[in-house]
Amino acid sequence: MPQELKSARLMKDRSQAKAAAHFGLTQACLNFLENGNRRLTPELVRRATVVYELRADVLPVPEPFVPSKTDDQQLTELLAKLGYPGFLYVRAHTPIRRRKIPLKCS
Repeated sequence: MPQELKSARLMKDRSQAKAAAHFGLTQACLNFLENGNRRLTPELVRRATVVYELRADVLPVPEPFVPSKTDDQQLTELLAKLGYPGFLYVRAHTPIRRRKIPLKCS
């Protein structure tokens, strides 16, 4: 789907900056959408069909995003791994899980 978005922009002979302005996005955001680094929302698909004068079936609406279930502790640990400043204390207080090495008995 991102490739269709880029192809539609190129067919209209628009730069990313000009196309992004028509969408009401930044150029960087449009770049992420075109390269598949961000998901197209139904609203963006609707705007793309208007801006690029496309049929509605050219850019199908993606499947809805369903987040996975997680508890507070898992979320805190994941945010700490990503390096969020407010969660850096978790690294210092989370015990290091060491791999158990079997003892060799001679």
